Parts: sequence; C-alpha cells; structure tokens
Amino acid sequence: MSTTAPTRTPSPLRPFELRLRLPNGTAAVVVMDARNIGEALDKARNALGDVQVIEPS
Repeated sequence: MSTTAPTRTPSPLRPFELRLRLPNGTAAVVVMDARNIGEALDKARNALGDVQVIEPS
C-alpha cells in the first residue's frame, strides 16, 4: 500500500505593480512576478531595504 502525501500545485505567478517609498525618501514603481501581494512586498524589501507601500495595484 502506497502512502504518498497529496501534493499542492503551487500558485501561478502573476505580475504585481507596487508604488514604493524607498528608505532615502524617493518613490519608485516596481513590477515583479509573485504568487501574492505579500510575496511581492517581501521580494521588494529583500532587494531595496525597508520600503513602504504607497499604493498597491
């Protein structure tokens, strides 16, 4: 008898556009592929530092 765990299909990537306030006070628009908005923000913070979202889309 086989006891394999069910596998979940990963969510597809989709584009997110984030308007961000950078640590130095300037603003930037970043477009990236991610599975959800949280992952997109995590990627932006990993690349750019402690950013704040101005307006998610």
